[in-house]
Amino acid sequence: MLRLILLRHAKSDWNDMGLSDIDRPLNERGRRAAGRMATHFVESGLVPQRILCSTARRARETLGFLVEAFAQPLAIDVISDLYTFAGDDYIRIIQNWGRTGSPLMVVGHNPATEETARRLVGDDPDGLMTQLETKFPTAGAAVIDLPALDWSDIAPGSGRLISFDCPRDLVA
Repeated sequence: MLRLILLRHAKSDWNDMGLSDIDRPLNERGRRAAGRMATHFVESGLVPQRILCSTARRARETLGFLVEAFAQPLAIDVISDLYTFAGDDYIRIIQNWGRTGSPLMVVGHNPATEETARRLVGDDPDGLMTQLETKFPTAGAAVIDLPALDWSDIAPGSGRLISFDCPRDLVA
């Protein structure tokens, strides 16, 4: 069984309209949310063995909060192909880059993060998909268990959504 954590980057800053999209940093709310989610992952035992992260500045800054909180060596790959908004791309990247690490965390963008969760999840006994599909907010995280031994073997519709957590739902 493999465990995937899909994390949408935290809230970015739109104040400097001269910056390209890929160069936008986190805003203050995003920094607080990234820290809150990092603490949540540690307290919930959701520390990944491997992290795949988009090259976008806001994703890398979100990653920085995670690395600081996890306080252990991690296998991290910053991948330019994660700077996309298509879920099919994320599944392909997970299959190719996941290797043997589980849990695997992907720090990326929407709608690709949400689409990836929707495509992978088949079993949803707790009805969490309704919440996820209503809104996958910045710094939101979907935890999915997949019945496979290797990331290259994951299949759409085979996963089970274990949890869907958002910073606003966590105690500050």
